[in-house]
Parts: sequence; structure tokens; C-alpha cells
Amino acid sequence: MKAKKMMIAVFALALTVQMTGCKNDIDTNKPIVIDVSVSDSDVASKAELNWTELGKLTNYEEMRTAVDTIFGNEIVDGIKYGAFYLDKDEKQCTNNTLSIVLGNQFVAEEMKGSAMEDSINSSLDAIYTDLSDSDRTAAMFNAYFNLLPDSTPNYFNGGDTLSRAEAMALVTRATTPVKSLPAVDDFTSAVTGTDYDQYINYAAQQNANSYINTQDKSLTADNFKGAMSRAEFVYLVMNEVYGVDAVQSFDTTSASLKDCTNAGDLSAELKIAGSDRCNAYTLKHSLDNVDKGVTEELYKSLVMAVEKGIITPETRWNEGITKAEAISIIVNAFNQYYEDNGYLLNNADKGSTQVLEAQAEELWNKQDANDMSVTKEQFIADYIKEISGGMTPEEFEESIEESYSIAFAEELAEKEKEDYLNQIWEENKDNLTCDKDTFVKEYEDFTKDLKPEEISEREFIDHVTDKYGKPQDTQSNDGESSNNDTPPAETPVNPPADTQTYTPPAETPEDNGGGSSNNDTPVYTPPVEPPEDVPTYTPPVEPPANNGGGSGGGNWEADWDDNNWYEEPDDDFSDIHLR
Repeated sequence: MKAKKMMIAVFALALTVQMTGCKNDIDTNKPIVIDVSVSDSDVASKAELNWTELGKLTNYEEMRTAVDTIFGNEIVDGIKYGAFYLDKDEKQCTNNTLSIVLGNQFVAEEMKGSAMEDSINSSLDAIYTDLSDSDRTAAMFNAYFNLLPDSTPNYFNGGDTLSRAEAMALVTRATTPVKSLPAVDDFTSAVTGTDYDQYINYAAQQNANSYINTQDKSLTADNFKGAMSRAEFVYLVMNEVYGVDAVQSFDTTSASLKDCTNAGDLSAELKIAGSDRCNAYTLKHSLDNVDKGVTEELYKSLVMAVEKGIITPETRWNEGITKAEAISIIVNAFNQYYEDNGYLLNNADKGSTQVLEAQAEELWNKQDANDMSVTKEQFIADYIKEISGGMTPEEFEESIEESYSIAFAEELAEKEKEDYLNQIWEENKDNLTCDKDTFVKEYEDFTKDLKPEEISEREFIDHVTDKYGKPQDTQSNDGESSNNDTPPAETPVNPPADTQTYTPPAETPEDNGGGSSNNDTPVYTPPVEPPEDVPTYTPPVEPPANNGGGSGGGNWEADWDDNNWYEEPDDDFSDIHLR
């Protein structure tokens, strides 16, 4: 009985411990900063992170020329062609990525076949002053594909430790064509406010592939700008290249890592599984207890990378990932993936314009050559130019009728002509007596011998109006003015000089003698009764044709005097006066 009671007591104690826990002191409500060892020679980069299509990059010209020469790239009419400028369907592509270029078996074999060519080494030495032999391939890929900016001019700084911002952005820029990357609200708000804000949109594309991410709130602004460990970077790249499912299902029984062990399910051991910031706390625990290894998720990615020859068995998983190592791991991962699963293409041609030429010729052969407004050679040249400029083959084929068909052009011209004649007919029909068919025939006759640039609408309208214009009535039948808005001409104030006669005013102005009135025109008032001794002036029935006033005529006083019609009397007649 005593033993039984003791067993019950032990069981109760165990249950109590299980329920209350060997409870740890981890408060996952609090953000945690993950410390990773970094290089002593790190240089903080303030360089601008620009993004330009591969075929439009012009920096490091000498290095580009050396690379293009070795891999058979060429420039035709300012557009890049060659092994680096083919997509997975072997179509010319200036907006290519490192991941696609590495999928060309021709490129892979060229890279394996010989060491870095002297011309590339020489061109790199002209750019950088700090290259080690192990840095050269990474430096070449970084410069040619514009993966990450250099911290300082003329320095590759291959040993610099990358922040999580830089490492995540690097993977995106190695695998994604240049395009607009929209901000991701939750991601942006979680990491914004550091010197790495320009990396945010690139890094957001790798959030799901990263061990420290915003999904469980592990990735904060402090961790975004903090150094990424090699274990995290291998996890990120393996997920991107092989996929999460393939990585987590990888068999690790034959693992041969020299410096890392499998810590199993750390989140369960730490009793924080499913909580916020779980990954941040498990990684922090591993970094603080290096000899106990890493959580199984990270461990599987490291084992898979070692087994495939992407990294060495000495993983140095807890160290910060450097710029040169990160680029080398990406290149190694894609090379191995394509070797395992097959290459995207195998184009060993030095000039990939041959591919486009073949596509254009095949498309030409589908057309009616008699209906084409261009030669076969011009058609092929246009095809190469348009496809190289971003048009898809389907879009080009859809544009052929509109761009090259003679019949289509004629139909279009006829339709435009019909619309034009309809327009000018509507504008002028109310002034014409002819019908529309006659109007159209007149246009045909009028323009048949003229070139398009010689046709004048105004001249045609004048021509057809002369023949068929409606008469313009000046007076309507009811005596009212016709629909003519032109006012009648005003009667001249003065008649012509040689017929001018004097007509006295109907009423004498009140003041013509310099008073305040504005009427200062002198007025002649004949006497009521002429004096006895003065002959009476009788004006002629019709005034002479010209009274001697010359061209300025019209002075009646002078006319009287010149013709002796009036003899001034000796006496002073006060009742004869000029006013």
C-alpha cells in the first residue's frame, strides 16, 4: 500500500510538471534581435539600388565586351543578342535573368570548360582593386547582371556581410525580370525605417522562402537590417531553386556535415510552437548554443546543399553570409538544379538572331506575298526589331494585316474617303440642287487626275457650287428682304461734285453763330423781299454741269460770283446776312 501511494505521488508530480511545465521564461510577445557574427571589414553601403533590363545595362563596358565575346553575345542595331539574351523558349529577350541564363546548357558548358578567361580577369582588374581569386566569378556575375551595388567605387567588397535586406533582394534580382514590384503592406510596415528601405520591395518577394519572415512576426526592422546567417541564406536559396516541399522531404540519414547537428523540433522543445516570433527565438537559441545545432528545417536545407555540392561540408552555418559567398551559392544552386532536372535550353549558336530570322521566315511563308507591301527581307528585319523591342510573336502576327496588307490598306483608304465625302456632303447639301450620288461623281471627276496632296476641298466646293448652287433671292415675294444679311449700301452724304445742289435745311438750327451749340455750319437765309435796286437772283432750273469749282467743286457762293448771277449792291442791306 505504501508503495502504491508512492507511485501515485510520483505520477501526480509528473503530471503537475507537464501541465505547469518546466516552463521556460520565453515571452514571444516581445520582439527579439538576432545577433549574427559579421566581418570585421564590413562597409556600410549607401549606394543607390537601381534596376535596369539586362540588355540595356551599359556600365563596366570593357567587362561586358569581354564576357559577350566569350559567350557569343552580340549587338545588332543597338539590341543585344546571344546566349545571355534567350528566354526558356529560345526567343530573344533583353530583360533576362541570371537564373534563366544559367539554364542555357551552352553557357553552363562554357563556364565549366575553362577557367576565367584572361580578358575577363583583365577587365575586372580594371574595375576593382580588391579582388581575390575566389571572388572573381562572383564579381563578374554581380557586375554583369547588376545584382547588388558596390559599397564604394572600385571595390567589390566580396567579404562584406549581407543584411537580410540585401540577401533577400539579391535572390529576387537574380531570378526576376525587371518589372514594377508593388509594396506589400504588412511587410513594408514591419521593416520600414532603416537604411535599407530601398530594398523592401525586392525583399518582400522572398518573404515566404525566408526562415526569418514577417508571417510569424520574426522579421522586424532591426532584424531586416541585421546580418543574415549562412544557414538562413542556404535555406532561402534552396527553397527558391528546389521548392520548400523538396527541401523538407530531403533524406538526411546520410548527412555528412562537419560542423552542424540536427537539433530537431526546437519550437516544441522551447514550448513556443505556433507562437509569434517562433522562428526568431529558435534561431536565437541555436546561435547562442552552437554546439547543439540548428532546428530541423534549417538542417535539412544545409544537408541537401552539401549533398548536391552547392556548399562544402564545413558549412559555417552560424557566420554571416558574405557578398561573394551568396552569389556563388546562387550560381552553384542553379547549375546543380539544371544538371539534375534538365536545362531550359541548349543554344550554342554565337548569334541568336538566327532564331528570330527563322521565326520571321516561317511567318512570312504563311502570307500572300502578292498582298504584302514590303519585301521578305524588310518583313524579317521588322520582325526582329519588334520582337527585340518587347512585342510578342502573337502580337506581331496580329498586326500583319494592318501593317502590310495591300488589300487592307485599300479598303481602309476607301472607307476613309467615304467618311470624308459624307462629311462634306452634309456640310454643303443645303446649298446645292444636286443629289448625293451626283455630288460623289463630281468629286471623282474632279480629283481623278490629282495626287492626294493636290486635292483642295475649297476648290472642289467652289466647283460643285458653280454647277449646282441654289440661286440667292434678293427680295422675297411679300416685299420683305430676302434671307440676305448684308445691309444695303448707305446713300452718300454728298452727291458727286458736278451735280451738287444746295438744299436749305428744313429748320434753322437754334444757334449757328458760335454759341454753345455744336452746330457751327453757316446757313444761308434769302431775304423775304429783295431791295428795289438789286436784281433778283433766280437760280437756273438745272445747275450747270460744272460751275467752275474744279475738282473740288461744291462752293455755291463762288459759282454765283463766277457766272455774274449776283451783283453785290452798293447799299448795305442789313436784312441780308450770313449766319
